[in-house]
Amino acid sequence: MGEAIRDANRFGPLTEARLAAFESELGAALPDEFRALLLQHNGGVPDRETFDVPGADGGERPFHCFFALHDGPWDDSTPEGSQGFPLQEALADFRADGGPADVLPVGKDWSGSYVCVGLVGADCGRVLYYDHEMEQLVPLADTLAAFVAGLR
Repeated sequence: MGEAIRDANRFGPLTEARLAAFESELGAALPDEFRALLLQHNGGVPDRETFDVPGADGGERPFHCFFALHDGPWDDSTPEGSQGFPLQEALADFRADGGPADVLPVGKDWSGSYVCVGLVGADCGRVLYYDHEMEQLVPLADTLAAFVAGLR
């Protein structure tokens, strides 16, 4: 992925050991592309931040950030979707709100809906949008690189 990402490694670089521990907690290996993004950037904001959600309920959405996997301090006043919100906490909230178990929330838009990566089967590595109001997944891109490249 050649796109620029601001505020990368804001919480420090991610170690292979910490990432492997997260995968163990998750009970699944992360898709290679997202794994590489975490190891290189560990969160951040792409320079281009707008994407389109297809379908009748879709439209233009502003992408806020990729979540960072970190154990640094944060508190409940940290707005969801901000870079302070750790990936593992976003996952816990996503699952508590009924988000599907076969995807991982990797970032949020400004409306509170999630950009996710498929973890298993035909959707593994695909980027999907989880609309928190409609409670449905909508395909966005076949790869994370294609999603980031399509941001404008």
